[in-house]
Amino acid sequence: MNMKYLQKAVASVLAVALAAGLASCSVILIDPKDTQTAAGTVAVSGYAGGEAAGGGTSASAAPDSLPDGAEGRFSSDSSARLRLLLDYTRTAGTDGTDSLKLTVLLSSYSLEVSERQNLGRLTCGQESVTFSTDRMTITDNTRVTETVLFSHTVKVPSGEAVGVSASWLFNGVYAGVELGELTVSGTVPAR
Repeated sequence: MNMKYLQKAVASVLAVALAAGLASCSVILIDPKDTQTAAGTVAVSGYAGGEAAGGGTSASAAPDSLPDGAEGRFSSDSSARLRLLLDYTRTAGTDGTDSLKLTVLLSSYSLEVSERQNLGRLTCGQESVTFSTDRMTITDNTRVTETVLFSHTVKVPSGEAVGVSASWLFNGVYAGVELGELTVSGTVPAR
């Protein structure tokens, strides 16, 4: 299993567990090529920056807080073959603010989609922006492809968790399933 993929996946699970106030959570990671899995229980007494690999981990960071430069990911329905992803990176800013970079991605196998004008929306706290996407053609049906749809950086108050969400109108049929608007949301823990 790719170590960078594993680190990012464990970091995402930890961020969600921290935001939910969990003391521990079970982790099952499936290799995108379905050749390997890693499983374990992660102790959530802090955030270890992705150092764990299927076992326990803990760190000295305060619960419900992230270190500077922490990254994470939220996903729409994880059982769907077409998913909307929302990645974040939270870094220390100045004057009591943090910089929060948000990236909206589409996870798919082969796909052809026409241009979408102002049919995407990214929301962070009370701020919301719309975005457009160009025509997409992905021909590889043997592996998952992640396509960046939009990226945006906002300032958020340090020490506060912030709700984020994204939506994108697909409005078509994918893998035999009719889909309209894809949505993803989550809470980025405080730093």
